Amino acid sequence: MEIVLTIIAVAIPLWLNVWATRMILQDALSERPQKIAQLLLVWLLPLLGAIVALAVHRKEEKAPGVYPAEKDLNNDLPASSGPLRSMREVLDDD
Repeated sequence: MEIVLTIIAVAIPLWLNVWATRMILQDALSERPQKIAQLLLVWLLPLLGAIVALAVHRKEEKAPGVYPAEKDLNNDLPASSGPLRSMREVLDDD
């Protein structure tokens, strides 16, 4: 029983470290110095480093494939009923 618990206690942090290492190395958004720092964190603090690296990992977002609709360039002030609205009215009167 002790051997099984020892194997589990070693296997789980090792598996997390390998998983975090793969994610760090495949990260296209990080530069080399940042990857090295993250890998050092993962392997010098085995369980905690892997958890932190996995928690802050960024996923690369895919482009939506469509362009946003053109904005109304004549209406650059936000629609509000406050001071901006009265300022717009003043500017329109001039």
